[in-house]
Amino acid sequence: MTDDLARLSINQETIKQWSLEELAEGCAKAGIGRVGLWRAPVQAYGVERTARLLSDAGIGVTSLCRGGFFTALDPAERARALDDNRAAIDEAAALSTDTLVLVSGGLPPGSR
Repeated sequence: MTDDLARLSINQETIKQWSLEELAEGCAKAGIGRVGLWRAPVQAYGVERTARLLSDAGIGVTSLCRGGFFTALDPAERARALDDNRAAIDEAAALSTDTLVLVSGGLPPGSR
């Protein structure tokens, strides 16, 4: 990787038409050594499998998007949201990134 690209990270969403394999291959070919990932495609491919794919390609993960949505008023919905956020933390750790993008979620329904 050239010094010019050392800090560059491409967000998976900007090239979402690429599979994770294409992302790893394309970034490696272009000398892009870091990517920001999104949970849904990573989960579909498999978190551990994604981590291996990128590691084998020499690509680091700068962030995982997204957790959050803490606005549920119903206790069961709130518990599900908290469980999902715990899973997102575990996924970020498995991908060796220390950055999990959170979206707080806005106001609960009927709130101002």
